[in-house]
Amino acid sequence: MASVQLYSEEIRYLSMKEAVERRRELMKIIDGEAFFPPKSWPKELKLIFWNKPIKDEETFKLLLFLIGNGCSPDLIRRLIVLAQYWATSWQRAERRARQVDQVLNNVDPKRNSWFYFDIDYNRQLYLNGLLKRS
Repeated sequence: MASVQLYSEEIRYLSMKEAVERRRELMKIIDGEAFFPPKSWPKELKLIFWNKPIKDEETFKLLLFLIGNGCSPDLIRRLIVLAQYWATSWQRAERRARQVDQVLNNVDPKRNSWFYFDIDYNRQLYLNGLLKRS
């Protein structure tokens, strides 16, 4: 519920100028301070990250990438939910926020089946750290 609450109580009511400024602030935090700088990300994930709003499957890929590479859940929520500011309807944005919560709440039981691109190893790994076989 944290992501839905963040969208419903904060993001949804921002002006365009405020949303853009918040995104800039998050980019300063992400760019090497709290996570790997986007220039080190795979091209596909950089493109997903810059989409506004982020679609369902793209959100899932980005979530697993961020989780697997050690991004904090609070920063993940803010990044993805803020990108939903540009959604065509608030219902669509809230669905995406629910998706973020659902994934973050189910990481532990899915560690053996969900995989992500690991920046350090430059390959696909399961969330449990084992190598994903093609």
